[in-house]
Amino acid sequence: MTDSDELVGYWEDRLFAYGSMEATDLVLLADGTGWGLWANSGGGQDLVLFDWRRLGPDRIGIAEKLMASGTWDEKRPGQVICDEPPQPADERQEFRYELSIQVPPLGDAPVRTLTLDKAFLFARRFGLARRDVTESECPKVVTA
Repeated sequence: MTDSDELVGYWEDRLFAYGSMEATDLVLLADGTGWGLWANSGGGQDLVLFDWRRLGPDRIGIAEKLMASGTWDEKRPGQVICDEPPQPADERQEFRYELSIQVPPLGDAPVRTLTLDKAFLFARRFGLARRDVTESECPKVVTA
């Protein structure tokens, strides 16, 4: 496993945000692309597409490419429903991170945990849901 490989996967904050009315997913693909998905219980949803890379042994850079804000509908899974087309994004962020093994609140098993020094889409701590994730799983942006 290379250093970048240890970060590749589908990361979720749900395990550590028990009782929260919102959730953030962070997806880092092996090809250096990825996405972040934020959703709240009121139906709001944001999708950010980005490029990422390691900047050092405990730092990553994320260069946002596209941002879509809209809603979600349980009858239309895997979609961000927008009134307007996605907007280009040109924000670059650097994060310090730590990988560890933690037992989430109300959890009974340890999970691989990614902790960022600052929030990405409202979350700082993520549990690894799975390593095998592909670009085809990225939510699709559709108009209302």
